[in-house]
Amino acid sequence: MRFQQALVLLSVAALGLTMAPPTSATDARATELAQEANTLSRQGDFEAAIAKLQAATKLAPTETRYSFQLAGLLASLGRFEEAGPIFEAVVALDPENGAARRGEITAIIFQGRYRDARKKLEDGLTALPRDGQLAHTLARLVATAPLDDVRDGDLALQLAAKVYEVVKNFETAETVAMAYAETGQFDKAIELQRGLIAEAKASGDSAKLEGLNKRLLAYLEKKPWRAGSPSEIAMATEPPKAVKGG
Repeated sequence: MRFQQALVLLSVAALGLTMAPPTSATDARATELAQEANTLSRQGDFEAAIAKLQAATKLAPTETRYSFQLAGLLASLGRFEEAGPIFEAVVALDPENGAARRGEITAIIFQGRYRDARKKLEDGLTALPRDGQLAHTLARLVATAPLDDVRDGDLALQLAAKVYEVVKNFETAETVAMAYAETGQFDKAIELQRGLIAEAKASGDSAKLEGLNKRLLAYLEKKPWRAGSPSEIAMATEPPKAVKGG
């Protein structure tokens, strides 16, 4: 899945490029271990990479870059129950770390813990009110979550509309359609969904069509959309692809 692929790239490449110069022998060793983990990850030896990062975090427990790298690698392997608490610990040390917050929330979503995800998203937006990915994920969650007490159509539409104003692309537009459906505005949802289907056909993006058509059928039957898998919600924390003409 795209979220896991993105985290692999993040844990293997980006973090290695942003490591600050070590300030002590301990820091130097932790940095060395993290760099070795990068190499091992590229080679596909993930268990050895995890062991290296665990050692680095023990050497420098308050240095969040090693913990973040470890959590990202675990999440990329689908080990969300292990990754989530590590992301959470990074957030506790660095509350303005939006990437760590998004990682923690995505791990929670992939465990199907939608109530916890909503609380974490609301907390995240309180701390980082300009984080569009958190806002987009919360909009998608409260529009489509399978749990009645998690959904909130009015909040979904408010957030989705604001996100779409800033970033007009395929994913944010479809979240607006989902929010319209959740608030009972099916005519608007249908119009927007049909436009997205036309765009997907025009761009040759046939991979999207099955899901788009399923959601359109639901709206035509005056049924709001319910996410069939956590990835439908968690994908909102990824940088989406721009839509042609969007």
